[in-house]
Amino acid sequence: MHVTTEDYLSVQLESKQNIKTTERLISALPNVTKRQADILSYMFEYKTEESGIKEIADRFSVTYQTARTDLMHLTDSRYLGMRKKGKAFFYYVRDGFLENTG
Repeated sequence: MHVTTEDYLSVQLESKQNIKTTERLISALPNVTKRQADILSYMFEYKTEESGIKEIADRFSVTYQTARTDLMHLTDSRYLGMRKKGKAFFYYVRDGFLENTG
């Protein structure tokens, strides 16, 4: 199958538009701070991966405790899921989390 440059650019543009739409929806979520919205946007962009507390703390230049508190709030709000691996907790985007926005 041959993909033309036009097809590739069209897919890239659609992807960027989808990301912008998602970021707008996330920023409008109730009871979510700007930083928490940024965390959700980041995690949605890499939604097939799980993120640990330290990774989020480093990426967003906050303390471990602040990252933990934000992730727990997003989990309690049912935007993220959490699972434990050994002693560490890892967070992931819940399927359909944007559908919970009403």
